Amino acid sequence: MINFKYFLILIFVIISFSCKENNPVQEDDYYNVKVLMEDIDCHTIYDIEFSDMSNIPKFIDSTQNAYFPVFRALNLPENLKFPNLKIKIKCRELQKGEERPCTFMGPSYNFIYILSAKRDE
Repeated sequence: MINFKYFLILIFVIISFSCKENNPVQEDDYYNVKVLMEDIDCHTIYDIEFSDMSNIPKFIDSTQNAYFPVFRALNLPENLKFPNLKIKIKCRELQKGEERPCTFMGPSYNFIYILSAKRDE
């Protein structure tokens, strides 16, 4: 009986230490980007370009992205879909199943998911 109690305590301790924060985006993690244009291959999705190379999300690996710093922006609000508009965004990596089907006529930019966006003032 005592061994079973120790076993339960051990399982509880292991589960407690294995939990981690699921949202790596902090409140002040806004990034400066410029809206480029509607994507040629993925209509209704706009391409964006990071403006400040010293402040880019940590999940972006420029060595794995041939078109860095340009990305396809999922979930960009309609009121910010204007070419050359400078905005600030909070973003994250795409989760499994979020990618959209696109044609392969133009460049294959990587996707990012916009959590929130506002005009850069």
